[in-house]
Amino acid sequence: MKKLLLPLLVLWAFMPFVLNSQTFPTISDGTTEEWYSIYSHRSGNVWKDNGDDAKITVVQFENVDELKWKFQQVENESFKIVSKKGEALKLFANYKANAKGTGKYVSDGAGGYKLAEKDAEGNYKGTHDMEIDAAVRSHFKPAPIAEGAVFVFKQFGTDETGFKFQLYCPEFDTYINMTGDSSKEICVYHVDNDGGNPFSAIKSMKEIYEVLYVNPPKISVGEDYTWYFLDNLRKKLVVTSQGDEQKLKLLSRELIEGEEQDAQLFAFEGADGEYGSVKIKCKAGGYLKLSTEKDSNGADRGIFILASAGDDFSIISNTNTNYGENKWGFVHLEAGNGFNGAPGNDLTTYSVTDDGSVFDIYEPGSNPFDKAPALSSYDIPKWYYVKVVRNKKYMTAAGLGSTLLQADLEEGNEAQLFRLNGTYNSFGFIAKTGDLEVKKAADSNDLVLAEMENGDFFKLALVDGNPNQWQVIHNTTSLAFNDYAGSTVGLYTANQGGNELEFIPYSEGSALAESQIDRTQCCVNGKQVTIEGENIAGVIIYDITGTRLITSSAVSTTYTLPATGCYIVSVTYADSVSENIKIIIQ
Repeated sequence: MKKLLLPLLVLWAFMPFVLNSQTFPTISDGTTEEWYSIYSHRSGNVWKDNGDDAKITVVQFENVDELKWKFQQVENESFKIVSKKGEALKLFANYKANAKGTGKYVSDGAGGYKLAEKDAEGNYKGTHDMEIDAAVRSHFKPAPIAEGAVFVFKQFGTDETGFKFQLYCPEFDTYINMTGDSSKEICVYHVDNDGGNPFSAIKSMKEIYEVLYVNPPKISVGEDYTWYFLDNLRKKLVVTSQGDEQKLKLLSRELIEGEEQDAQLFAFEGADGEYGSVKIKCKAGGYLKLSTEKDSNGADRGIFILASAGDDFSIISNTNTNYGENKWGFVHLEAGNGFNGAPGNDLTTYSVTDDGSVFDIYEPGSNPFDKAPALSSYDIPKWYYVKVVRNKKYMTAAGLGSTLLQADLEEGNEAQLFRLNGTYNSFGFIAKTGDLEVKKAADSNDLVLAEMENGDFFKLALVDGNPNQWQVIHNTTSLAFNDYAGSTVGLYTANQGGNELEFIPYSEGSALAESQIDRTQCCVNGKQVTIEGENIAGVIIYDITGTRLITSSAVSTTYTLPATGCYIVSVTYADSVSENIKIIIQ
């Protein structure tokens, strides 16, 4: 037993070092120096050394010395945080007077603070005890290395990858924290695993985007371009070129192919796949450049044009959650402002965090789901009947300001036709009658109909992996469309029977009547129907009430129907085009 115990003790002694060397950034030990930018997950920015007697703030990532830091070893795994300018972090406190014995920190006489001594009973003592003022949090400034505070790494939360860590100061029993206000300062906070405490040590923004974010935009290197629509979510319009030296506009997305679509496709061109500094190239030619020309309303916002030599931008993850998660913003590096759509639909600069600065980025033809209902633009709508699976009723628009209803199917009733404008995780749900948008009522979970551009945003989610059953989820509340209230459709908990929907394609001018289709042939023989066609991705057969009877992905199949009467054969092709064919069993 003694022979086994010694090797175990040796192993245990080295385990913290082994684990931390795999988990946390390298500590510079005098023989090696590892320089990092320290990234705040709360702010989406990195620390900056602003010079003598200036607070440490956070800014957008660039590959410059004032944004680089090392973790300089003190002993074992403790370290001081030293900027490349040669100074270490020191804590400076703001105080308010407090009763004797109740404070924890005392002034060190040099603008910083230290722990107060304790008496024999463990209470803090001294005549100058002070309490940190919660309204004016203590902050950090650069100081000579000898005066710098000592820190250790702590894991943040339950993240086993070690990608996020906390910087803990044992001397003061406190954590470095990112403020939540516009001051963008790092400060003192005493709560473990608080939302402002997680940091990462990075050497490029690529490390953050490829690990932290879902489906980040690809940075094109060389001639290998990845083209995207840039969809402004507040406007529900995409960035569009008007030609060289002309203002860029926000216009409806054209669901077309070829050179005309090129005016709405953009790539992010940058060295080594970086996100912190890119040029934005239009497929129709030219790069985005900021101009001082006034916008269409005469405002002094900067506008964007296309030029042969473009400006530099950064791509940021936009934290505005009104439109769902994983949305993006573009920041002009010199001006410091983000893209925004002015009232005249010019693409302009404005506040990075403004509601109009939120964009979605997606490739032509991109579809995260199999057999999802097709998306629409304003100009090229794709209409659907939307059936609630549990009660076999159909969503029905009753008019501006009214609640969204559910009713029996009525052939030819345009109030039962809807389209999805936008992207699959951020679309407007729009009624054909009156071009009305669905939104959540202000005082309840009812769904009501509003004028265009006043609706809410929704996303699609599959029901139990079934490619034909969907949930439509409200992006802000995460509640789903539901038949919970009798004749109306409202919002209710997701993953519940009343949330399951079917989207039944509609061909313009035909309601659920017969469509003139050359791509598919339906041959009826008694109660059997044989369906033949090329590039068929799926077939659904409904009875006249809208009940789904048969689902198949076969290209050529014979089906037996249960009784005489009318049926609708809904055919979806590999190119996502859908057609309806009415058949009669006699």
